[in-house]
Order: sequence, then C-alpha cells, then structure tokens
Amino acid sequence: MASYKNQHFVPRCYLKPFSVSAEGFAINLYNIDRRVGIPNAAIKGQCSKRYFYGKDLRLEKLLEFSEGTYASSLRDIQKPGYSLTKSDKAVLLHFGYLQRCRTEATLQRAVMSMAEMADIAFSGDVPVDQRITMSDAVLFAMRSFSETMHIVDDLKVCLVRNQTHRPFVTSDDPAVMTNRWYAQSPRARGLTGGIGSAGALIFLPLTPAIMAVIYDGDVYSISNAGGWTRAEKVIDIDSFNEHQFLNCLANIYFADWISLPQVSKAFEAALPNRPAVRHEIITGELESEDDWGEKYRVVPRQELQRKGKVFLHLKATRPQPSRWPSMIRLRSDRKIYYNGTGMGYLRRSTAEENSYRGPPYKRVT
Repeated sequence: MASYKNQHFVPRCYLKPFSVSAEGFAINLYNIDRRVGIPNAAIKGQCSKRYFYGKDLRLEKLLEFSEGTYASSLRDIQKPGYSLTKSDKAVLLHFGYLQRCRTEATLQRAVMSMAEMADIAFSGDVPVDQRITMSDAVLFAMRSFSETMHIVDDLKVCLVRNQTHRPFVTSDDPAVMTNRWYAQSPRARGLTGGIGSAGALIFLPLTPAIMAVIYDGDVYSISNAGGWTRAEKVIDIDSFNEHQFLNCLANIYFADWISLPQVSKAFEAALPNRPAVRHEIITGELESEDDWGEKYRVVPRQELQRKGKVFLHLKATRPQPSRWPSMIRLRSDRKIYYNGTGMGYLRRSTAEENSYRGPPYKRVT
C-alpha cells in the first residue's frame, strides 16, 4: 500500500514525454512564485499529494485504468505514419476532460468558491458540517466527471505537429479549457463559457512536439489530414504555451534545460493577463416566477434582504490570451444556440439536453 500513498493529480505517464530525455525520472521546471528554474527535479514528487484521492484507494485505482489507456494511445500517436483513430480520439476526449477536473489548481479554486458561497448563504456563520474541504472537492469533482463525461462526446479532436524549434511546454494544470468565441463575441460579454458551451476548446500538450486540440466543430474549423495539422510558426507555439502560463498553479514543465530563459521571459510577458481572482459570485433575489421558472434580480451581497429566495451564481474568470493559434479558424456558418437565459450560448447537443430548462433554444447567427 505504501506505493499508493503519493497520489498524482497529473499522472507520471502524462509528464514522462516532458521529462529529461523522455525517460520519466527527472523533469525541468520553472516555479512561477519564486521565479526560479529547477533542473532535474524528481518526477515522482511532481503534481502529487499524500492520499490526494483518499486512503481507501478506490479512486486511485480507477484512475490508473484511465492513465494506462492514455499511455497506450500516446505510444501509438507517436508512431510514424499514425492517423487519429476513433478509439484514440475517445481516449483523448475523456482524458483531457478528466485531467481538467482533477488537478489541484481546479480543486483549490472549487474549495475557495464553494467556501465563499457557503459564507454568503449562512451570513458568515457556516456550520461545521457545511464547511468545504479538499477531500469534499475531490469527491465532488470525480462524481461530476462521471455524471457529465458524455458532454465532450460531440467535440472534435485534432493533433498539432510542432515543426518549429520552440517546444510545447506543460504545467501542473495542463488541460486548459478556454473559449475563443466567448472571448471575442460582443454578445457573450459578461457570460462565462463552460465545457457545454458553444465554442468550447481544450488545449492539452501531449509531448514537446504534439498538442491535442479538442474543439467545437460547429464553431471552429481546423484543416487536417488523418487528424493532424502542422504548426510551422513560432508565434503559434507561443500562443499555445501562453495558455499554460495563464492557467498553471505553481509550475511550468519543459524537457530541455536550455529552454529556461525563454520560458521565464514568456511567463513574464503573460503575467499581466493572469486574473487576480478566478471566480466571482453574483447574488440576487427572487423577482417573479411563472411556468418557465423563476426570475431573479441581481443585488449586491451586502444589500440582500434574505426575506425570500436568494440566488447565488458562480461565475468563473477565464484568462484572456494575447493571441489565438492561427490554425483554429472561426467558421462563417457557426451553429450556436441560445434561449435568452443565464445558461448562455450552447452547442446543439447541450441545448437539447437542457431543453426542459426555460424557453426553447433557437439557433443564432
């Protein structure tokens, strides 16, 4: 059992291609808090905590299966002449989404946001049994993933082959969920795109030379052959890497120590775009209700009367990059669905799944 005490939230099989000589023993890193590089750090100590998934080991052993499947797919992906298969696409979809759900960064942010919501709900006097712990967040995240893993099934996957001298980097929160359409569309201003939104994107570096892009094919197009596209411009590699700098919790990982000066410089350039806070809680009071549901009026939390129903809405703050990879193009015939509610702009599959919530969804242009 001793070998299971140190439990990884970013698996060693994922970090191995970014390790020194891709051997899986040591890895180079840049710590963003201390602004220092650390060469040849032991990979077994990276992105792990003692009994992170619990002492009963059930979650840890379930995750081992997912990690083994991913490692097998990655070996195939790196073979010469490989074309993306349906089965490997499914592995990348679910591994990417799972990795997004399970990191310490994601769970720390969840604990902070849920604790703040509890503080508002109980007017600062939160009962002991309502206080959120990291263990609670882990269980909630894993349960949420198991219940919603189907939500990525309609997304597409494209592998980006890096043909420049600039390698992809990764981090302690490597599966970056973002949304170019939400970031650039005036109609989406004030809304936060999630995994079910129109325009969803996940960037997951697989090796210093390969990036997996998971994307909404009804909003974006990526020219590819056999599931591959090429990145021939350093600026596109910098664009992908910027998302790691914006998203990471503490460490950036890279394969070659000579990359340290460039990594340090690129992080400093991205630093102004890292949000100071990662969430906002919007509060409101019930204004009216009808057959479609309830309508709330936004009220600052200090002005809540608490005489009737109170609405708490958690809004994530997404980092905004300075640029987007050029191979990911916005489609002119985008398919986006909206019903005028706070659910925001959805893909067809998620609009259909949520059709019973509020007015009907309609395609917007």
